[in-house]
Amino acid sequence: MSPNAVDTGSTTKSPNFTASHSVLLDHPISIVFEILGTTKGHERVCKLSSLCSSFELLEHDEVALADNAKLAESSVRTLPAHTTLPTGASISADGASHAQADVKPATEAANPRLLPRQAFKMQEVVPVLFGVIKTTVDLSGTLTWDEYARVALYETISNQGIVTWKVRVFEEEEGGKKTRVNERIEGWCPGWMKMIVQSEASKSHKAHMEQYHTLF
Repeated sequence: MSPNAVDTGSTTKSPNFTASHSVLLDHPISIVFEILGTTKGHERVCKLSSLCSSFELLEHDEVALADNAKLAESSVRTLPAHTTLPTGASISADGASHAQADVKPATEAANPRLLPRQAFKMQEVVPVLFGVIKTTVDLSGTLTWDEYARVALYETISNQGIVTWKVRVFEEEEGGKKTRVNERIEGWCPGWMKMIVQSEASKSHKAHMEQYHTLF
């Protein structure tokens, strides 16, 4: 499920910042998905953001979902490799995955399917107070993708406790000649950061996506 319920460890809260945007790219979905949805282009995509100051790919593994589970409605960053997403799972502000049901090994899950997952870490330099001050943010996260469904899921947690869930959905347009990329961000941050994070998320997300065309 998307982080429509964020467990802070003591209480459950709704996401307190969101963003969404869409762009149309003049390339078929097979080309666009490979760059924007998989490991092949992930570093280039992240570095395209003006906020990104460093990036490193880490381990690559697989995570198992039941056939009836949709990646676009899931959180898989903290799941051990080769496990199914537990029913009722939610993201916590400390980065842990909390569930209302036990996690079952892939061998015990009903009709599991394995999806590739790429771990990474990156650093962003974020301007605050109208750019007068810049703060460094360390992020650790994963990119997980479902090639069949044409969906990629980007999940991170920062050293400041900001949890971000971003789903990227790819759709064919104009008979397959072009590709529509839709993204939705939901996340949680400490209350005192809410106005800053919401403002920066909306602005930087749109600016980042509007540069996707330069990757092709």
